Amino acid sequence: MTVNAGGDVTVQADHDGFVLTIAGAATLDFSKEAGGVAIAGSFTLNEIDRDVQAYVQDTAISAARLSVLATNEDEIYSITAGAGGSRKEGAAAVIGSANIDLLNRNTSARIGADTIIDASGDVDLEARQALQLISVAGGFSVSGKAGIGAAADVGVLHNTVEATIDTTVTIVSGGDVRVVADSSENIVSVGASLAVGTKKLGVVGSGASQTLLMDIVARVDGTVAANGNLLVDANDEADLIVVAGAGAFGKQVGFGYPSSIVTSFGMSKQLSVRMR
Repeated sequence: MTVNAGGDVTVQADHDGFVLTIAGAATLDFSKEAGGVAIAGSFTLNEIDRDVQAYVQDTAISAARLSVLATNEDEIYSITAGAGGSRKEGAAAVIGSANIDLLNRNTSARIGADTIIDASGDVDLEARQALQLISVAGGFSVSGKAGIGAAADVGVLHNTVEATIDTTVTIVSGGDVRVVADSSENIVSVGASLAVGTKKLGVVGSGASQTLLMDIVARVDGTVAANGNLLVDANDEADLIVVAGAGAFGKQVGFGYPSSIVTSFGMSKQLSVRMR
């Protein structure tokens, strides 16, 4: 295919997503007899598999400026809460809440095989990805003999961002050539629970875990002739707040166990450039 333009040529793929998930459960045991039990549980699952691509391939393009842009942005809010209670004669109040976020997000901007670019101005190839994730799991239980609670917030995120110029590509630019892969993550993860046993036992556990696998690639394998500058940049910025809290009160025994885990790895930057 051949494209001749007196002005600019832009190839663009955008995604802008918003997700809100809320789950809640509550139970109360009003029985006046001894041995009453209140049980409540809530659960949310966000599973996202998304692919955003902007590319040109097997094309000859003549233009003032060429821009190939892929943008992938998501805002995700997930809230799960559970509450259970029974009278002081009750045997137990048991609650549980859990959030699970499984995200696989791929963003790619590419000048593909057998492409010839002749631009009097700049050539921009950009893949950008942004994520804001706020995920909270909480629970509260109160009973006469035993209050038992658990909350867990778990996330597994795999982000791939690629800006690439393939081997059999020739670019002649009268300005700058920019190849940029950029990713940013802002994550808040909270797992918290409180259990009260007014007569005997309060037992509670909570956990928050976030695992990030990041692949950020900016690569030039083709032939580039630029009168201006050549920029090849791969960048990732991640801000994480992961909190687990547990509170337990029992007239005889109170036991609480919080745990928070952050695992982050897999950031790569590749650079292979031939200039003529």
